[in-house]
Amino acid sequence: MIILIAKFDLFLLISGLICVLLGGLIFLSIGIYRVKKDHAVIIEKINTYHKIIYSGWHYYLPIIYRRVGYYCIAPQQRKVTLDNGKQLTVTYQIEDVKLYHYNHISVENLLIKIRNENESINKEILESEFKKRGLIFLSLKDK
Repeated sequence: MIILIAKFDLFLLISGLICVLLGGLIFLSIGIYRVKKDHAVIIEKINTYHKIIYSGWHYYLPIIYRRVGYYCIAPQQRKVTLDNGKQLTVTYQIEDVKLYHYNHISVENLLIKIRNENESINKEILESEFKKRGLIFLSLKDK
């Protein structure tokens, strides 16, 4: 009977150790991630900006570090319908990922804001407003 209890205790010890090891491996594997080509990720450490990571495989320690923004840094197009029914197609590119992320405004809302503040939208206004938010203005098509 004592031998049976000793074997049972050994079984519990080994199975507990295996569970802890598997749990640790799963926890550590959560921090592995891949950033696609022409993309960037903002990493925060304990809720403050830490760094920007570009394409490739990366690792961060879960709980301490977290991904808070995932952005395409290749040229993009957005179609926006303004309040007056006018449609715009804007081509832009993210130049400063950190500035763009922490500005908390989408390109669509930015264009609407620019339109509300100005009688007409021209290239100079767009370039200046986009630059303030970490973007590069490339082109504008009016419909």
